[in-house]
Amino acid sequence: GVLVGYNVSIGGGMGATHGDAETYPRVANVVGFIAREQLLAVATAVVTTQRDFGNRELRKRARFKYTIDDHGLDVIVSEIERRAGLSLQPARAFGFDHNGDRYGWVEGEDGRWHLTLSLPAGRIADTETGAHLSGLREIARVHAGEFRMTPNQNLVIAGVPAARRGQIDALVAQYGLDAGNA
Repeated sequence: GVLVGYNVSIGGGMGATHGDAETYPRVANVVGFIAREQLLAVATAVVTTQRDFGNRELRKRARFKYTIDDHGLDVIVSEIERRAGLSLQPARAFGFDHNGDRYGWVEGEDGRWHLTLSLPAGRIADTETGAHLSGLREIARVHAGEFRMTPNQNLVIAGVPAARRGQIDALVAQYGLDAGNA
């Protein structure tokens, strides 16, 4: 499909200080839809609204979720629209069909490849199911790109030139790094 725009979600955050009722987790509000070309203006409006309306005295309350709750969602959305010079369109329907990482190789827009590997509990260690520490050390010796952790605590070996895929695959197999990929 073609990316035509984005639903705008604001005010979410799961952080809270234990025992402090002034802090709490909050699910974001989906407040509207914007076209691709409007992204920078809306992002700037969101950030500057928080800068100007947010609590600058209590660090624990210096989060957009509290700013929205303190001033009201309608006030904050109106301010974002004013600053961005636009009206948000109604949010578009969306759904999630998957929330895990997709293991294996994917090609990036720049022609480089990215390999996602299962990393049980996000731990890099040599165990009976795989020599992650040793294997990743060997991959790091031949790979000039990046190693990235996913939000699901898995590992992406990123920016691999097509010519190096075979070498990376051989090391992955040698050290059993793909044992948890399903």
